[in-house]
Amino acid sequence: MKKYIALIFMVLLVTIIFTGCMNGRRNVNSFNAKTSYNEWAQAIGLFNGEKLKIDTYAERENGLIEIVFYSEDEDELGYKELSELIDRHNKFVEDNPSYFNPGTYIWLRDYEGGTGRGVYFFSREDASTYGLQVNGLDDTKDDMKIKYAAINMKDEYGYRKIADNNVIYDIPVVLLWYYQGACHSENCYEVLNHFAGIEKVLLEYKDDDAGFEESKEKVLHFAPDVEVYKRASDGQWTLMD
Repeated sequence: MKKYIALIFMVLLVTIIFTGCMNGRRNVNSFNAKTSYNEWAQAIGLFNGEKLKIDTYAERENGLIEIVFYSEDEDELGYKELSELIDRHNKFVEDNPSYFNPGTYIWLRDYEGGTGRGVYFFSREDASTYGLQVNGLDDTKDDMKIKYAAINMKDEYGYRKIADNNVIYDIPVVLLWYYQGACHSENCYEVLNHFAGIEKVLLEYKDDDAGFEESKEKVLHFAPDVEVYKRASDGQWTLMD
């Protein structure tokens, strides 16, 4: 009988640990995650989402905490849980400013983001990994708060994941990027309706003359009080008049 109970327990444990492999996606949880920041993970409920799932959790040697997420069945609830997770994380950082090791920073990216598409939320740039830079605009480099969002405006992989869900993200800086030139559809910019407290919008396209002025007009239509920056070929950000 004891052996039978032990067998059932082991089956349940293995199921819990390795649950979530459908469609190649994993479901990292508190049983199989290796983190140096257990208090933080528990406080923000990192692995407790009903629909928000974690495919990858990794602590890199350069100080990066990388989290790959997805919403199970693309359910809106998963994105609502993501917004709430970001809020809890930022509140934890505010209450515990010295908790993380010096030089630590965090990136959350959606599952499709690994292909260069998708959505990213982060505390500071990581140009070596993703090529998305906010140099010259980040005056709180040691602040672990998630304060940047980068959205690829191509197809459903970027802006539609935000625009199609009735969810608001409290993020002050939004980077809109599109390597094939400016997105001319106004629909691309409606994602800005889903950000509260937005202060800056950054436009990054392939070329300097790739429709920045037109994009600025569309940005200000949805977020009239923001500063709009464009990224020049030298990598520097310029405030658009």
